[in-house]
Amino acid sequence: MLHSEVGEGKVEVDMKFGHKAQHFVSILGRLPRLCAADLFQHLELCRFNGDYNLELDISMALFKFSSSGALPFLEQ
Repeated sequence: MLHSEVGEGKVEVDMKFGHKAQHFVSILGRLPRLCAADLFQHLELCRFNGDYNLELDISMALFKFSSSGALPFLEQ
């Protein structure tokens, strides 16, 4: 297994992340995006074998809203 700290740049995990980030930036520069679905499609374009892109749907009913009307803390 690979264990690494972000930014160390010493192992295969960091190398692969660097390649993926460069590929994704080039896709962002070439294609338009109007919504989050477009961004997800861009992620799919730079996906390699063994990569996974996930779309999460979180029910906001689980969060407690404050009396001020501010958005709930997502750390809950």
